[in-house]
Amino acid sequence: MNKKISDTEFRESIDRRLSALQPDPWMAKRIIASGKGEIKVKKISGFVIVTAVILILTIATAIAAAIGGWRLDSMLGMTEEQKENYQETGLLDEPQLSVEKNGVTVTLDQCVAVPQAAYIAFRVKGYPVEPGQEPGFGTIECQAVHGETFLDWSASFLSKETGNGKYTYADENGELLFCFIVSPSDSDVSLAGMEVRVVLDDLGASAGKAEDVIPGVKGPWEFEWTLKGTDRRADLTDLSEPIGEDGCVLTEAHLTPLSVDMRMIVPRELNANSVMDDAVPYFSGVRYADGTVLADLNNSGGEGYESEESSAYGERVTLNRVIDPEQVESLLFYWNADWGNDDLPGWDEEEHEPVLYEVKIRK
Repeated sequence: MNKKISDTEFRESIDRRLSALQPDPWMAKRIIASGKGEIKVKKISGFVIVTAVILILTIATAIAAAIGGWRLDSMLGMTEEQKENYQETGLLDEPQLSVEKNGVTVTLDQCVAVPQAAYIAFRVKGYPVEPGQEPGFGTIECQAVHGETFLDWSASFLSKETGNGKYTYADENGELLFCFIVSPSDSDVSLAGMEVRVVLDDLGASAGKAEDVIPGVKGPWEFEWTLKGTDRRADLTDLSEPIGEDGCVLTEAHLTPLSVDMRMIVPRELNANSVMDDAVPYFSGVRYADGTVLADLNNSGGEGYESEESSAYGERVTLNRVIDPEQVESLLFYWNADWGNDDLPGWDEEEHEPVLYEVKIRK
C-alpha cells in the first residue's frame, strides 16, 4: 500500500499521541512538523552502507524543566511502565558504575542497546559549567573489549536552550549528562551482550573558540562492562511496497525498539544528476495499528547502494525514541523524485518540497 498522508490526517494522528504523551525532551525536534514536511537532508554517498552518526541532544526548555534531572529513559520517551518492562527484558540497563578523579565523579548511568544501535549515558558531578561555556572531554575512547569489531560512535553533552541562542549544560542538580550513540561497523555483529570499554579524560570547557579553552580536570575515567540489550526484532522480508510513484520499492524492514533497517529498490536514473544520491526516500516515522503516529524518529544512520551497478539500496536508522516493533503497521517516508536534480543549475529546494507517504508493512 502506497498512501499520501494529508496535513490534517497527520496532525490529528499526532494529536492523539500528544494527548497521552509523557514529558519528552525530544518532542520539539520530533513532533512539531509542518504540513510542508522536513528540510531536505543531504544523503551519504557510497557503494556500501556506511554509518554516519549525528547526535542531536538539544532539548526544549519547558519540557526539560518538567523532567528535572536528565535521564536517558526520558530522552527516549519511555513511560514508567515501559521503563520497568525494558529493565526486565534487558533493553534498559542502569549499571551505576562510578569513578572519581580529582573531585569529579563520572557515573555510567543508563544504557539502551539493540543489535545494531546503543545509547550510553554518563552523569558528571562536581564540574561546574558557567553560562555560555561548553563542556567537553579532550580524550574519548569507545571500543569493544574482545575481537576485531570496530565501533562507530558519536558523543556529546546534553544541553537545553535558555533563550537568545544560549544553552545550559547542567540540570537542576548541577550535574551534566554525556551521551553516546554507538553502532557496530559490521552488520553481522550484535551490540547486545558485547563487552565495551569507554575511557574519558581531560574534562574542560570553552566559550566556543580554541583560545578560550579553560584548562580542565585530569582523569582518566575508565569503564568496562557488558551491554545487556535485547535481540528482540521484527523481520518483514517479503515486502514489495511502492514508495511514491517513481519506481522506489520497499522490499525488507527489520525493526527493533531502537532501530529500523530497510532494504529498497531505488532506480539509478533518479540520481543521474545528483552527486550525493539525494533522490532516496527519507525515513521519518511509524504508524501503529491503533493509529498512533510517531514522527521524525530519524536520529542517525547509514545508507548507500549495495553495489556500483545495483539499484538495491540499504538504509539503517537509529531512532531518537523507543518504539514497539510488533505494533508498527506502516512506515512513513518523505519523498520527492526531484531531489535527484539538486546539482543542476537553477535548482531551488523550496520548489521541490517532499510529500509524506505511508507504506504499509503489515496488512
